Amino acid sequence: KDETLADFAIRRLGKEAYEKLIDPMASGIFAGDPEKMSLKSCFPKVYNLEQNYGSLIRGMIKLQKEAKKTGKKVGAGPGGVLTSFQDGMETIINSLTNFLGSRLCTGSQAVSIDKNKDIYTILLSDGSKIESKIVISAIPAFALAKLTNNLDKSLSLLLRDIYYPSISVVCLGYRREKIIHPLDGFGFLIPYREGRKILGTLWDSSVFPNRAPEGKVLLRTMLGGARMSELAEQDEEKQINIVVDELRKIMGINSEPDFAKVYIHRKGIPQYFINHDLKLKKIDDILNNYKGFYITGNAFRGIGVNDCIENSSNLAERIIKDI
Repeated sequence: KDETLADFAIRRLGKEAYEKLIDPMASGIFAGDPEKMSLKSCFPKVYNLEQNYGSLIRGMIKLQKEAKKTGKKVGAGPGGVLTSFQDGMETIINSLTNFLGSRLCTGSQAVSIDKNKDIYTILLSDGSKIESKIVISAIPAFALAKLTNNLDKSLSLLLRDIYYPSISVVCLGYRREKIIHPLDGFGFLIPYREGRKILGTLWDSSVFPNRAPEGKVLLRTMLGGARMSELAEQDEEKQINIVVDELRKIMGINSEPDFAKVYIHRKGIPQYFINHDLKLKKIDDILNNYKGFYITGNAFRGIGVNDCIENSSNLAERIIKDI
């Protein structure tokens, strides 16, 4: 039986711990609404601890004992370390692009997917077609829903039902002397009950020193998410004004930023609502009728980069076995 993250947290930890700890954590990771989020799908390790041991603490203790015997590390949640590349996440994309070379086709959008016997045909926006016995999709669920509308309407509807709220990241740069706060941490996340218009702020240059020039600081603030998606869909100037005003109230920053840049991600992060696992089962059942058609991506079994890499690796091994 599935349970919302909010119900689980209140039942296990109490209302105050839910509101002050779990709620802002859910905003920071998923930009989600804990009253709708599936515990089983969003935090499967926590769910399994309770199912297998009846108690989170008892489960962690037993796992730690088992880990000592085998020499393995135990992790039931985030490791507490923020990691990136010297030049940012585009490093991954550039590396993949260089590796794929001429095998990567750009500048033409996929329009539809159809199947005739054991051959899939992908129609591209320039009128050309790609035919293959194997198709692997790693695009967002809402995009795949459009492509599969002719292939299988039931599949398309299930994919379309996965909700993607908009989220934006507002980056503000300041001269260090303008900010009194020591910025001696990673930043902050805000409980929803406080009624703020932002989800939280990462003190980016404190976490990653190369992110700002000498004597400058960079603050990255998140807006939108499952409960305030409309805020991330406003024009950039309004979003900057919201963040400047909130940081003035929260951190006492009274100066105007020297630098401002907004990154709007419309339909940004897929939400795993309660009973998400049942939806995945229906999708898997449909895919069993389409040999050679595989789906991965962050809309299904993990939203993070690490989840996507692990799931893609597992899928690659499965495809090798299938062929």
